[in-house]
Amino acid sequence: MTTKIGSGRRSAGKATRRAGIVLAAWLGSWLLQPAAAETTPKLARLAQVGPWPAISALVGYRGRVWFANSVKFEDHNSADIYSFDPRTGRVRYEAQLFSQDAGEPVVHRGLLFWPFEDPRGDTSRAEFMVTDGREWEWGYVPDGVAAFHLHALAEHAGALYGATSAWRAAVHVSRDGGATWRQIHAQDNSPDEISRILAFATFRDRLYAAVTNRDRLSVKLLRLDGRAFRPVPGWPLGRALIGLTPFRGHLYGIQTGPEGRRVWRTDGNTAERVAGLDQQFVRDLTAGPGHLWAITARPQRGALWRSADGETWEKVWDFEAEEPFDVIVYAGAPYVGTLVEDGPASLWGPATPAPDAATAEHPPPLRPPHIPLSEPEARRDLARLDRLLADSDAYAKHGAAILAALKPLAFSGEPSIGQAFSAWLTRDYPRDPIRMYGGQVLMSRDKVARWYLLWGLAVNRNGRVPPDFVSGEWRPADPNPPQKFQERVPGAAWAMRWLGQSDKETIATLVAGLDRAELPLWLKGDLVGALTMLTGERFAYDFTAWRGWAASR
Repeated sequence: MTTKIGSGRRSAGKATRRAGIVLAAWLGSWLLQPAAAETTPKLARLAQVGPWPAISALVGYRGRVWFANSVKFEDHNSADIYSFDPRTGRVRYEAQLFSQDAGEPVVHRGLLFWPFEDPRGDTSRAEFMVTDGREWEWGYVPDGVAAFHLHALAEHAGALYGATSAWRAAVHVSRDGGATWRQIHAQDNSPDEISRILAFATFRDRLYAAVTNRDRLSVKLLRLDGRAFRPVPGWPLGRALIGLTPFRGHLYGIQTGPEGRRVWRTDGNTAERVAGLDQQFVRDLTAGPGHLWAITARPQRGALWRSADGETWEKVWDFEAEEPFDVIVYAGAPYVGTLVEDGPASLWGPATPAPDAATAEHPPPLRPPHIPLSEPEARRDLARLDRLLADSDAYAKHGAAILAALKPLAFSGEPSIGQAFSAWLTRDYPRDPIRMYGGQVLMSRDKVARWYLLWGLAVNRNGRVPPDFVSGEWRPADPNPPQKFQERVPGAAWAMRWLGQSDKETIATLVAGLDRAELPLWLKGDLVGALTMLTGERFAYDFTAWRGWAASR
């Protein structure tokens, strides 16, 4: 049954998108005719993916629909990337981000960039991973101040833009494919406020950004004018803005303001409210060749809507026992990721086989910039880092002094420095505790030292991690509200994968860790991420398959 609702308009002068595979099923059919005789599309549940309850950050790339599986609305160390092939119905585990969630991805220069919404390795810089569809590489966005969130990436006029934040939103631009970055905008907010830019959109050859700052009522839609982002004329005051979507002469967005959550649009000069979905909780918007699409949600239910003019809306699908969370149009058809209270989450779309988009050739993956050090510089910097690691005072402010000394060494790519880091992993360091993450976590200094050395090894790409760092004791800090664990096991797994440490002992230790009852499931996800990159196998969270594979080697 199709439901249509009209839209009144009131002139006003006009999030985040956010796998093991446990089931894939194909239901129904896809009945989309040419525009003049279009019928209601019938969705199919294409896959159920877990263990995490949400599918988000959908993006089409190289003939597949890619998405993240994670936990939403709380700090949690889950961010797994999967892909779905519309032609075959195959769902494939791709990679794990060393992050607490995945930000909004983008395709740029033939590569797919995945932002770390809240990276776990470095406490001061935003990070991302990039893939050509087969191999992965790692990169980062430097910032003048601590900015570890990377909420969204976007391509505009041939450049790559990134939205970072710790407490204050900023925008950075890269014109060399993500190798180097320059900050071009910082949001103006007071020290007790938190601002985010959660979405970008290009509309009429201009770049727009959506701001969230719930502490301040202000214009939340910005436009890049020359080298500065400025408020868009006529856009109403609000507290949060998501879902920026260009469609037929207007840029649409979902704004939270004094009236609640509402859809607004602008032609670039004036803005108006689109009232057709006023009675719905609109979670996301996207556009296809002939329609603007929306998903609306209530607890454990929701709907998919479409509109040919942005004003009159037609409900085309109801979701039961799960909430639609993210929607995209790929090869002319809508795909929806859902949020399920107890998991696993679902991916919905046209029944297999379905059309896919054309793919293009692509350049090789990005490699992080290694800046060589001369032998005297390396000796000097290693000696400085050695002194700092032994100095209890150097661990203040999240070990900022240690990180500052370590990073040039790590980014040098020099084998002798990676070997030095490896040797230092087993040394003694100050053990007195220090409060981190706003005083919420009491962490011993020796754990901080080893965590940063492991991160340095991952960046340097030389050296070796002792396998017993993975098999060793798991005794995390408690309490730990932000769920930040600077422990050996996850840090070692992250470093091993970038070192390419795939010897028999390392692989056996990683597989054995999957059976350790005391390890939380998200931490076993770190082991899965390492095993996938090191072996090329894609068993995701099927631990039985990993054990069988290891036994057959």
